[in-house]
Amino acid sequence: MDKYNILVWGHSKKYGRDIITIYSNGRSSFNTRDAPPSAIAGVAYPDKDTEIKGILSDNREITLTILKETFRTPQPIAIAKLNENRCGYTFGGSTITFGFYAYQQPNIPIKFEFNYFSNEATNSSNLPDINTNKKKVVLSRYNPQTGQCLPVKTEINEGLRKITAELNHLSIYQLIIYNADTDLNKIEVFPNPFYPNRSGQGFITITNVPEGSKVKIYTLSGQKVYETKSGSQGIIFWDAKNMKGQYVGSGVYLCYIEYKGKSVIKKIAIER
Repeated sequence: MDKYNILVWGHSKKYGRDIITIYSNGRSSFNTRDAPPSAIAGVAYPDKDTEIKGILSDNREITLTILKETFRTPQPIAIAKLNENRCGYTFGGSTITFGFYAYQQPNIPIKFEFNYFSNEATNSSNLPDINTNKKKVVLSRYNPQTGQCLPVKTEINEGLRKITAELNHLSIYQLIIYNADTDLNKIEVFPNPFYPNRSGQGFITITNVPEGSKVKIYTLSGQKVYETKSGSQGIIFWDAKNMKGQYVGSGVYLCYIEYKGKSVIKKIAIER
C-alpha cells in the first residue's frame, strides 16, 4: 500500500478555502489549495504510471493517465468541472470546461479522457453540437494573461462519445470549435523558443495552418528533420523529434509551410 493518503477536504484558515492535504506517515506533505470541493483528486508518482479517474459534479466520467517521470516528486492533482465560459463556446447548450490543480507542471504530456452526453453530441435545436463539428472540435487551454484559448492535441470518438486530449500544462481547459484561417500570415508558433526540458511545455503548436498545407521543418543547413500535412483542424503539433523519432538538438529551425502555391517560413528556436 502506498504511504501517501488523501485527506478528503478540510477548511484552511490560512488560505480561507477548502484544500486537499496529502499525508505521509501522519504528517502533512502536500496540498492542493485552489480546487473546489467537488473536485476529483489523486496523487501521481514519479516511479510508476498513475491513473486518476472518477465522475465530476455534472456526471461526466473523466480519466487522467500520467506516465512515470511526468513529475519529479509525488504530485497531488485535482480535477473539477467549471461553469466558466471563457472561450465563448457551448455544445448543445452545455459549457464543457475543466479546472486542473497542481503544484508542478508535467515534464511529459498527460492523457485526459472524458465522455460527452447525447444532447452535446447531436442537438439540432441548440447548436453547435460536437458530432456535426467533430473535425474542428478541440480541447483548448485558456491563457489568463492573453485571453487566448490555445488548442491541444484532441481526438474524438463519436461512437463511444469520448474525447481524448494531451495536456502539456495544468490549468483551465475548455472544449471549443477551432476554425483555421486561410491566410498564411496568420500562422502562429508557440511556445517559441521551445524548451523541451522545461515543465509545462511538452510540444510545439503551430496554429492557423490551412487544411491540406504541406509542412516541412529544416535545419539552417537545409537538412529536413520533420514533414507532415495539416488536417481539418488546422493545427500541427511537433514534439521536437526528427522522422526517426530522435530529439533534435538546440538551434534555430525553419518551418516551411506551403498552401495552394503560396508559402511562408517560420523560425522555431529550440533550447535544451
